[in-house]
Amino acid sequence: MPEDSAGQKTGSLACRVNSVLAAWAKPDSGAEVSVVTPHLLQELRAKGQWLRCRDLQQWESIKGIAAAPMVIKQEVKLDLRFDTINGGLTLKNLTCWVVSDGLPPGMGDILLSEGVMERLEYNAQALLDQARSVRDVYDMDEDVVPPGVRSVLAYAAATTIHPEPTPAEEELQPDEEQRCFPDIDVTQDREEARALEW
Repeated sequence: MPEDSAGQKTGSLACRVNSVLAAWAKPDSGAEVSVVTPHLLQELRAKGQWLRCRDLQQWESIKGIAAAPMVIKQEVKLDLRFDTINGGLTLKNLTCWVVSDGLPPGMGDILLSEGVMERLEYNAQALLDQARSVRDVYDMDEDVVPPGVRSVLAYAAATTIHPEPTPAEEELQPDEEQRCFPDIDVTQDREEARALEW
């Protein structure tokens, strides 16, 4: 089990890589390729592991991990083993692109692609069907958004530099906030409240 328990809070799964190293893998049904950090490969080599790496004949690039596209020069095959209530589950010969730097905080050491999730029979519609079997309404207003990185794609947006507002924009900001998030008296008529809100 990896020492850092933060992975559990972000949906990452504890796994064992090549039977020798504990790590975190993050399933991402929106990722087109699986990726691994160079740090994890260094740790595997430090344990005497011979890695099945291959230099790409043509360099590739991926977007969404950092503000700028990352150039991928190498790929590696890894074996990942997960513990489940039904016993161990092994993903053999998982091809991962080696990113040039680490993944954003909370993303773990390995990102599992959409293709991997499909092989494991992840199905968004089945997930909704299962949720509906529990109840028919989920109030999402209850959810608290955790601080930090939301997803790989959100990370790219979060790292974009936003220009400072001009003095004129700062003056308009309170009016804009009031228009988008008006103060509503809970005792007033519902129709009036709805009109103010929208």
